[in-house]
Amino acid sequence: MKNILLCLVLALTTVSSFAMEKVQLIENGEAPQGKAKTLKFTEELRLTADQGDDYIWVGPTCQVVPDYKGNLYVLDTREKRVLAFDANGKFVRVVGKQGPGPGEFQVPQSLQIFPDGTGIVQELVGPTVTVNHFDESMNYKDRKQTTSMTGLLQGVVYAPSKKVMWANKINVDMAQGKMLTDTGLLDADAKALIKVAHYEMMAMNPGRVTDPEFWVEFMSEQFRIGLHGLAGMGAFDQEGNLYTAINGKYHITKYDTNQQKTMEISRKYKPVAYTEEQVMALAEPVYEMLVGNLPPQLAQIITPNVLERAIKKAEPPSVKPPVNGMKVMEDGTLLVLFDSDLKTGKEKVDIFSKQGQYLGQVTLNNLAFGRMVFRNGKAYTMETVDGENELVRFSVSLVNAK
Repeated sequence: MKNILLCLVLALTTVSSFAMEKVQLIENGEAPQGKAKTLKFTEELRLTADQGDDYIWVGPTCQVVPDYKGNLYVLDTREKRVLAFDANGKFVRVVGKQGPGPGEFQVPQSLQIFPDGTGIVQELVGPTVTVNHFDESMNYKDRKQTTSMTGLLQGVVYAPSKKVMWANKINVDMAQGKMLTDTGLLDADAKALIKVAHYEMMAMNPGRVTDPEFWVEFMSEQFRIGLHGLAGMGAFDQEGNLYTAINGKYHITKYDTNQQKTMEISRKYKPVAYTEEQVMALAEPVYEMLVGNLPPQLAQIITPNVLERAIKKAEPPSVKPPVNGMKVMEDGTLLVLFDSDLKTGKEKVDIFSKQGQYLGQVTLNNLAFGRMVFRNGKAYTMETVDGENELVRFSVSLVNAK
């Protein structure tokens, strides 16, 4: 009898536990409930090209990453280096240089600095993925290189624990002439934990790389993924929880550090129309990114005109996808890039509480959101001003909207 009662208690406890872990469904309307909120960004520091050669960083993929002491590190993807500045913006030193050796960079893609002070620079050169490791003082330690046509990692962002990562995992099937891409959460060995998006594209064809028509076809499939709302989006918070979405749907899923789904957030919205001018503006930043990473002979083949033709071939839809990026502030506030205008540089960002409630919207200038990092109670970003990158640090506060 005791065993039966014990089993019954355990069963009821288990049921109760599952009930407590029920996924929260948060459905938001077009407008916030109650008084609308916005974010106030107050500029504290701005570094510009006028301050010297060490302050010139070219291209849309340059990024700023602060450490947890407020020091600033700029990944200069065009010059293949990392520049270190103190918290006041004074230039300190250069970390790394262009080259294939240890501590050198060929195609640096991203820089991350973790709570323990260590850092990594991720590279993808052809079929070779390189992860460069740095110590707490950003001195080079070692690197790990993997060469394979299967499991290529792109767009890697590690969780604060470094145990899992958000990434695009690409498998190249040369026989079929396809690239198969899965976007989602991977463990440290690049094994899939959560799959958010899957899509197929044509693979690189070495025999046609000098043919502009090949690049029209190849790049049109790249553009199609984002334009038609098929791209997977992901963002970690400070605790390592993961927010995911498909950019064509305003539906965001939150997972805890055990990869358990805990919350689903949605919002009603009015679709934003795409103008032809806005669509074609996609060509410029993509061209700038390619120019910095391609051999000179290919840079002459993949011209802005080729990219514009690729965009048209992708058959852009009449409206923009609603989720164009996500960031999580240190207090758990979730930010969703709802609209971005590459012509004007203005971005509309939706604000959600940690509990998933829609609070309001903030408008940012100079395409600041995509490269924004929240750390040390501040927001750090690269703004594009008159075609040049400027590093900016802001204090940020949630305030009532006017």
